[in-house]
This record gives sequence, structure tokens and C-alpha cells, in this order.
Amino acid sequence: MRTVVVLAALALTPVLARAQRITPVCQPLVDAAKKQIMTPHHAWVTQGGRTTESISIGGATYIQVRGAWRRSPMTQKDALDQMQENLRTATVYTCERVGNESVEGVPAVVYTSHVENQGVKADAKTWIATATGLILRQEEDMGTDDATGTTHMSIRWDYSNVHAPAGVGAP
Repeated sequence: MRTVVVLAALALTPVLARAQRITPVCQPLVDAAKKQIMTPHHAWVTQGGRTTESISIGGATYIQVRGAWRRSPMTQKDALDQMQENLRTATVYTCERVGNESVEGVPAVVYTSHVENQGVKADAKTWIATATGLILRQEEDMGTDDATGTTHMSIRWDYSNVHAPAGVGAP
């Protein structure tokens, strides 16, 4: 469960950098990451052919592990704190607006980004809804300086009709 929480936090890493270096073209990525943390959502993270679900609502995050939902120890505040740490420690951060596409019929602006942070290098493509400024989808390739390989992760978010999973106490 902790691994999924860490992966979810790392998934936002490509959209973060030191505040003093955020260029105007990168600002929508940073704003979308903050907004995504604070907005109730259902997310699906696919990595290595395995998909994990999470739901964030009311300040709590729930993660489905082996078919059972559990409340994560990571809160919204923890996620925002992690974001601030990523902002503080990023050494390289670039991004580019590359066009417009739709994600499941929702118009979105597409960005690519590259980040290097504490020995991790990540390249991502991120779709941000034009109407809401929320992240809809992200494709990310992440690796380390020691060349142990690259991991591909696909994440998609849904912000409609979000509820805490049944059987897990409401926040």
C-alpha cells in the first residue's frame, strides 16, 4: 500500500520544480497538480500490466490492494508537503505545451515535461482539461541515474461522482 502512495506522489513529480524557476509555460502543470491533490477524484495507475485504483475525497485517500479498499496513511496535507519537497529538491525541470487533444471527449491541453530530482529522471506527457484545469491523464517514463531500467506508468483521473469506497470508513 505504501508503494502505491509513493508512486502516486512520484507521478506528480514531473509537474513540479523549484518555485523560482517555474516558467509561464510550466505554471499550468504546477497549478493542475495542486488542484488535483485538493479535488475529490478516482484514479487508475497502470504499471507493468497491473492497475491499482485510488480514491481521494474529504482529505483522505483510499487505495485498492488485492481487491480490498484500505485508507492510506497519506493525507492531502501529506501530498501537498511532498509536492513542496519536490519543488525544493528538483534540479532540472522543463516543459512544453505541445497541443490540444480530447480525453474521453473532454477537451484538453497537452504538455510534455522532464524532471530530474534526487537521482530520478522522468519524462511525462500530461493532459489538462481546458474547462477545469484538472489533470485527466498522464503517461510517464521514470528511471534512475544508475541505469537500472525505466518504468512506464499510465494514470487517468475521473472527478465526477466520487465517493469513498463501500466498507471503508468515511473520512
